[in-house]
Amino acid sequence: MENTIALDGETGDQTLNEAILDWLSELDERANANRGMDELMAESENESDEESAAEEHERESDIDADVLDGLSESESKRGPTMLHKVHMRSLEKREAIILNEFGQPIGPVTPKKDTVGEFSRFLGTIARDYGTAPLLHRTWKLVPSKEKMWEYVFSKYIVPEQGREWVLKTIGATWRIHKCRFKKKHYYRYCNNKLRWLNRPRRVPNNNLKQLLILWNKKTEKKNKDPNKQLPSLAQLFVRTRKRQENKRYVDTYDDTTRKIVS
Repeated sequence: MENTIALDGETGDQTLNEAILDWLSELDERANANRGMDELMAESENESDEESAAEEHERESDIDADVLDGLSESESKRGPTMLHKVHMRSLEKREAIILNEFGQPIGPVTPKKDTVGEFSRFLGTIARDYGTAPLLHRTWKLVPSKEKMWEYVFSKYIVPEQGREWVLKTIGATWRIHKCRFKKKHYYRYCNNKLRWLNRPRRVPNNNLKQLLILWNKKTEKKNKDPNKQLPSLAQLFVRTRKRQENKRYVDTYDDTTRKIVS
């Protein structure tokens, strides 16, 4: 069976869902089949590194707390921040953002309104908007339309040009964290693709979710052996990212490296 199923509405919803569930069962069977570890690790290297970096980035609080707050879906079931009033803002009602010498927003902040906090949360809404920054891409570098993202930000806030790098960098870092959380909630939580499909998020188009399942099943998270599907610790990440490949020549041997560390 091919990896595509027409979702054009020509068949009834029940028949369509049955076809998709059959396809997902086949995908599960293929995911459990024996495949070469080298190939799987090569396919997943970039995305797994990004996910680990995103988790570490979040733990170290390098991203503005307001951005992370906008991404959160707490135990009280409060949904993520949407900021409809900002997205509906006209050009004439834009607020100006004050930057420091590093291009980072520092104002305005008044007792009545924290414009900087609102601006940071607004960037978070862009990062998790599937139409603007889809999760299908392995890395943030591959996500297109960054120029359009900047133009959209500028249509809602008056941001000096020197803030462009910080804005896109913040959206990218938040996108990585959002992707990591999304995968944890909608992929790792369920043991097979049928359950993932039946509990699929409505905000992601069906065709795109299918492609995500294909992508994530193809690499099987580098065969993550942790039963709780937790991201590796810093120590594990250090060892994992410095594992040498067979049939590849290195300038330094393990003995050379050990000697340098000791000395």
